[in-house]
Amino acid sequence: MKWVKNFKGRINDYNDIAISIAYDGWFCKGVLQYIRSGEQFTLDGILDNDKLILKEIDEGDNIAGYIKGILEKNSFEGSWSNFDNSIGAPIYFDLSKNQKLVPSFCGDDKWLRRYTAAFGKQAIELSIQKLQEKRVSGTFFFKQENKTYQAAGIWSKQDGLVLQLRDDYGKNIGKFIAPKASDKLLKGSIVYSSKEFINCKFKLTGKLSTGCLEHSDYLSTYDFIFPKTANATFNNWIENLITEKAKNFSKIGSQVSAQKASFTPEDRYHIRSNGWFEIGFFNDDILSGILLLESTLESPAALSVNFDLKDNRPIHFEDIFREEYDHEYFSENVIRWEFTKHEFYSKDASFREWIKVIDFPNMILLRNGIHFSTDFNPIYGRQGITIPYDKLKGFIKKDSWVSFVVDQL
Repeated sequence: MKWVKNFKGRINDYNDIAISIAYDGWFCKGVLQYIRSGEQFTLDGILDNDKLILKEIDEGDNIAGYIKGILEKNSFEGSWSNFDNSIGAPIYFDLSKNQKLVPSFCGDDKWLRRYTAAFGKQAIELSIQKLQEKRVSGTFFFKQENKTYQAAGIWSKQDGLVLQLRDDYGKNIGKFIAPKASDKLLKGSIVYSSKEFINCKFKLTGKLSTGCLEHSDYLSTYDFIFPKTANATFNNWIENLITEKAKNFSKIGSQVSAQKASFTPEDRYHIRSNGWFEIGFFNDDILSGILLLESTLESPAALSVNFDLKDNRPIHFEDIFREEYDHEYFSENVIRWEFTKHEFYSKDASFREWIKVIDFPNMILLRNGIHFSTDFNPIYGRQGITIPYDKLKGFIKKDSWVSFVVDQL
């Protein structure tokens, strides 16, 4: 043997793994273990210079998956795939000199933050969250325009922060590029075209941590991330929602396991579930966004999260709108009309027909208005529209907490 080394890392940036590899100058043999579940696989492959290729072999001596990537300076980064490459996930691991099979917290490198830039009459607020690896998403609120744009992109040490801005009608309006991006400061430009851009410097004005639940074994894998605040009532409320989902998926996986004496490679990761939070807006008083759930067991689902952090309770449609304006009436007379401005509406007859009959059950609060969205559609995804607060005055209860004056940034 040239060396025997222990490594620790993650598959899919959530599921903790421990790996031991022995190397003789060409061939590698070892063991991979999911730390939380204890599930183990034998590893067999080659290391050619820095290119590592390993077969993942199960207890029945079947090839259940493959690990391929670059092992350089005792750090590996690459991909895991199942036996026929129909399922894949990123994988990384680093040298672990004192190997301890203790799972880490899967939300330790994920967060939600609020940044603010102010110059002249303009003020811009960026609410952003780190989801998985380099992936980030959030919203830009422009105070002078009184508009909120969706944003999605990547954040890395090499490239800094790059976000694509998109409006409610499906149009890309520009990019935010911040080559110098740190936890406390984002210095970059909002670029609309080669000749039109805004240079701005964002300072950190608020932050939240992230809760996380994960599990992985031969048959199933799930991961759920969600925001955590200084408010214990909210934390218990949202964690209970997620925990119930996780229990349900675990129960189904256990039932399937009990029915089979052994698994085959076709069963590998047969049950996959994940959930993540898309932030809309948060401050000391309110947290608003949408919890998205996907699974091979059921159709994608969305759950609106609007929570009053002062009164310690969820905010519902009936808490805001007058009784005579129920959700169906509001959808018919306000939301559907706004969708006539969507770029698909004039071009796609099927989209027009879908908008005429689809419901808008999801509601989140933004700086400039209330965002209503559909559930997931396999063709059009999840579509939403923001109704500005000044258009909602006639629908809102007099004693509603909703203010039509945007908070000072």
